[in-house]
Amino acid sequence: MNIPYDADAKLMADDVGLAYRRAGFGVTTRYYTYSFPHLTVATLGAVDRQQLQIDSDSFFVWCGLAIQIFAQGIIGVENFDAGLGLKILDPQTGYNLAASSAAGVEHLPHQAFTGSAEAPYLFAYPYILGPGSRLIASAKQQQGVDGQPIDADLSCIGFRLYTSPYTKVLIYPEH
Repeated sequence: MNIPYDADAKLMADDVGLAYRRAGFGVTTRYYTYSFPHLTVATLGAVDRQQLQIDSDSFFVWCGLAIQIFAQGIIGVENFDAGLGLKILDPQTGYNLAASSAAGVEHLPHQAFTGSAEAPYLFAYPYILGPGSRLIASAKQQQGVDGQPIDADLSCIGFRLYTSPYTKVLIYPEH
C-alpha cells in the first residue's frame, strides 16, 4: 500500500485495538493481506466462488480491498474495466459486503468497492473478523470482454490483531 493509505488503515486498526485495550487486553497489530484463491469466470453470466480462511490465532481488522483483473485473451494486460461483478459474504454473520438483496442486486460491479494494489479501496470503517472466520467471494462476468474469460486476484487489506490473553470475543470501537 502507498503511504497515504497506510495512515488511514492504521488509524482503523488503532481504533479497534483501543477497544480491546479498554476491555483489559494487551494488543499487538501487524499489517497483513489475505488473498482469495484465484477467481476465473469463463463466459458471460458465469460465476466462480472462492473461500478465504482467517488464521485462528488472531482477529483480522479488514480495512479495504484490492483487485487485479486480466482478460485471458490479452496476456499480461491488466483490465480494471472488465465487466466483473463481486459479492463478498461473511457466513458467520450473513453480512454481504457487496450486494443489496433489497434492491435485487446480487453482484455489484467490482469498481464500486475495490481498488488496485497501488490505490486500494478503503472502507469508511473497519470490519472485524474473528479468529478462524471465513469469507466467501463470488465473481460473475457481467459484461463480455471480447468473449474472453476473466481472471481476478482479490486481496483483503488490513491488520492482524493479537490479544493477550487470547480471546475470540468481538469488541467493536465506540462511535
